[in-house]
Amino acid sequence: MKRSEKKLAAQVENAIIDDNTPFNITEAYKAARTNLMFIMGGNRKERNGNIVVFTGANPSEGKTTVCVNMALTFAQAGMKVLVIDADMRKPRLHRIFGIAPVPGLSDRLSGMCDESCVYEISCGNMFILPSGTIPPNPAELLASKCMEEILAEAGREFDYVFVDMPPVGVVTDAAVLCGKVAGAVMVVSYNRTTTDEINAAKAAITAAGGKVIGAVLNSVDTDRDRRYGRYHEYGDYR
Repeated sequence: MKRSEKKLAAQVENAIIDDNTPFNITEAYKAARTNLMFIMGGNRKERNGNIVVFTGANPSEGKTTVCVNMALTFAQAGMKVLVIDADMRKPRLHRIFGIAPVPGLSDRLSGMCDESCVYEISCGNMFILPSGTIPPNPAELLASKCMEEILAEAGREFDYVFVDMPPVGVVTDAAVLCGKVAGAVMVVSYNRTTTDEINAAKAAITAAGGKVIGAVLNSVDTDRDRRYGRYHEYGDYR
């Protein structure tokens, strides 16, 4: 990517892990990091083998929070990570980190900007490409040759690239990219996302030539139901 990253002090939302995050949540992300690295290990030498899409079946299941926290966990381990906000319908990354959404991904894809539009977050090793101007045709932009070039360039420059996508059960945007990267991580909300919705989302990803390489069980309330304490260890990413 072109060397025009913009540095800033991150002002993050409470849901994002930091030094005050409870130990069990931090450890859950570290366990998820280890699992994801293991899963991706055999694919990283392939084209875009270090790029992962984060999506879900429905809105408000926590996919953006999980994507960002996973990226932070990887960055804390010394890896250079880029997070791309490809949810050009309802972007959130710029609000989480207190950066301007424009210019960003859509502006690059539409030819309105030739800069990298990448921000370096003050925590170190972590970079953000915001969504950009909200376009009328996000699916078409994501399916473009330019998006393939951006992914390939990012995959060469960064150790890992995480792409925050809209819910695959609502729009086709995520499915468009899934066949061009290592795979998709699905965020599933405990006691909310149904089995049918999960199966339908997985089928949509598979039909687009992609694969689901993992899932995160989110919003587990272990204080209310101790029977699910084990899931808390690996999946409580509130």
